[in-house]
Amino acid sequence: MPIPAILGAVLPALFQAAPDLIRLFGKGEQSQKNAVVAEKVAEVAKDVTGAINEQEAAEKIANDPQAAQAFREAVAMNFDQWLGMTMKFADMDEASRAKAREFATGYAREPVLGRLTFIELLSLLMMTIAASGGGYVLWGNFPAEIKGAVVTMMFLGGWNGVKEFWFGSSYGSRTKDAPPK
Repeated sequence: MPIPAILGAVLPALFQAAPDLIRLFGKGEQSQKNAVVAEKVAEVAKDVTGAINEQEAAEKIANDPQAAQAFREAVAMNFDQWLGMTMKFADMDEASRAKAREFATGYAREPVLGRLTFIELLSLLMMTIAASGGGYVLWGNFPAEIKGAVVTMMFLGGWNGVKEFWFGSSYGSRTKDAPPK
C-alpha cells in the first residue's frame, strides 16, 4: 500500500516542522507500516491546524510559527505511540519469521520412513537414479569418450554436492537453525 500522493508531497514540509519523525520512516518493506504512520501524522497536522486537507495543514505549518509549534508539541505527545506501533510491526514480522523457521526446521527433521527424513529419501533416490544411469553407460556398449564424460560428470556432480552441503548454504542453514547445546 503506497503512501497516497498528497501525503508524499506534504511529508517533507511536515518533517521540516518535526524532524524527529524522520526516524519512524524507512524504505522498501516498510511501505505499509510507513503509510499507517503517515496517515496518523497527517491527521495530527490537520487536527492541530484546523485544516481541511494535508496540503492546507502543511502550508499552515510552514507559514505560521504558532501552528508549527503546536504541530511539534502534538508530535511529541504522539511520538511514543507511533514508535510503539512501529515496534509492534517489527515484533510481528520477527514472530512470523520465527514461526516459519520453526516449521521449516521441524518439517525437515521429521522422519518419513524409519529414521530417514524426506530430504534424505530424496537424496538417496537421486543417487540411485544417477548411479543406475552411470552404470548403464559404463558397462554398456558406448564409446570410450562417452564413458569418460559420464565418469567426469559423476565425479564433478558428487564433489559439488558434497562441497555445497558442507561448505555452502545447507551447512550454514543447518548450523544457524541447530538447537542450542
